[in-house]
Amino acid sequence: MYKGSSKVPEEPPSLSVGECQVGKMPSKASSAKIQEWKDLLTTTITDISLLLSTLLGEEITNAINKASFTDKILMKIAKKQVEEASTPYISAALFLVFAGKKSNKELLSALLESAGIHPKEKMLNFALSLNFKNILAYVPALYFLNVMKRDLTSENLAMVVSAMDVPVDRSEAENIISIYQGINSKKRNSISAPKDAMQDKLNKAVGATLSLIAKLMVSELNRILEYRKVADNVDAFMPYVSVVGVLEFVGRDVKLEGEKKFTESVKKIIASVGLTPDNKLASYTSSSIGFGNFPFIYIPALYFLISVNGEATVASLLNVLKAVGIPADEAIAGFIYTFYKDNQ
Repeated sequence: MYKGSSKVPEEPPSLSVGECQVGKMPSKASSAKIQEWKDLLTTTITDISLLLSTLLGEEITNAINKASFTDKILMKIAKKQVEEASTPYISAALFLVFAGKKSNKELLSALLESAGIHPKEKMLNFALSLNFKNILAYVPALYFLNVMKRDLTSENLAMVVSAMDVPVDRSEAENIISIYQGINSKKRNSISAPKDAMQDKLNKAVGATLSLIAKLMVSELNRILEYRKVADNVDAFMPYVSVVGVLEFVGRDVKLEGEKKFTESVKKIIASVGLTPDNKLASYTSSSIGFGNFPFIYIPALYFLISVNGEATVASLLNVLKAVGIPADEAIAGFIYTFYKDNQ
């Protein structure tokens, strides 16, 4: 998505927007309609961050509470040392969730070594016990259903997640819907209160990561709406733009997997909510609006480094991404680092 410039984007090649299932639109969308979509998606992005932060924070708490009896004694005897030793491993596991990578000892070890940590077997096993499942798929899928005004049921949620090529767990779908409804009804509106400094530190890092991702996504949304073809056909385009946002949350990227495969995924998700995909809209959204280069993953990489070393640099960002097989770009790393500094 990163364009490397704050200038209004050059107009892509002309597109004859076909008739799509979200309805026929006049050639010029009113500024009120554009603002309506902008408000909806801005709120949605913020809400996704809140729910993800809640779910990931609670999983951290549950994992620590489930530690073995021996580990709990050790934590009481040398709490500060254990906190310092555990934090990098939990942070590494969280980063792999954001990167859409399945956690294993090899990836965890490579990631930790890139940050200057020599991995220990016992702590690697603890990190692997974290049960993050596919939270990062279910949450944006849930909000996509809301954006498309579909009923929020476990069946509908499972259909969207399956279209994202993520294994479906119906009980997980039901659990996430329940937590979402609890937050929505104001019965629970924050992460469970942390029981110690380590949990507090990790929960804050998760919240900060998601908050900055949300700000970047809103910035990207504003950039996309500067395209005349998008602004003139905003009702037709926004479902497709929303799908790209959904895919970004699970580590999918058009520049990494190619336009053909990415476009097919966009169409599958559109079809999962009962719409007939428009080939031109799907292709245009994937290829001509400047998506790609996977900028969001640089943010969790940055916070991983901060949680481990207290600081990050452009060079260390590149090292972390390369350690887990993600193509890294110095210009993007520099942009994200500056974006982080500007939003502190």
